[in-house]
Amino acid sequence: MPKRALPKRARFPFFILGILILAPGIPSLDAAQYSGSVRAADQPVPGAMVTAKQGDSKVIAYTDDNGCYSMDLAAGTWDLSVEMFEFTTSTGKVTITEAPARKEWVLEMPKLRERLGAAVGAETDEATAGAMAAAAAAVEMGEDTTAGAATAVVAPDTTR
Repeated sequence: MPKRALPKRARFPFFILGILILAPGIPSLDAAQYSGSVRAADQPVPGAMVTAKQGDSKVIAYTDDNGCYSMDLAAGTWDLSVEMFEFTTSTGKVTITEAPARKEWVLEMPKLRERLGAAVGAETDEATAGAMAAAAAAVEMGEDTTAGAATAVVAPDTTR
């Protein structure tokens, strides 16, 4: 005798029953909203990248024209970083629960030494300070500060 399939109407209750049986084993996808703003010198920073990392998960949001951002994060502790070109990266942690969380970030401009990296040191600082002092003294005395500048004279090409 050939097997007969159940009619579609009879399969639907089995489908629902299967979902109800399997549903408790599915991990919770609860997420809470994490939002805030990014500012520098009391001004909003548009376009800053706010990155949240938790294990292999990574969520990125960018600030809008008002320096505000928002992202949905799963419960747990997240490592955060806020980055923007020409600013020092800010980092921190946040613990997400069921309630929305908010954080206001303030970015700082890096010090000249940090921006120049290895190009600065005690020798560079002394040389720069000496050159600036000499230039300031020369200007005070009314001297021509371009006298020591290197110039090149190029003779016309007469080989043609």
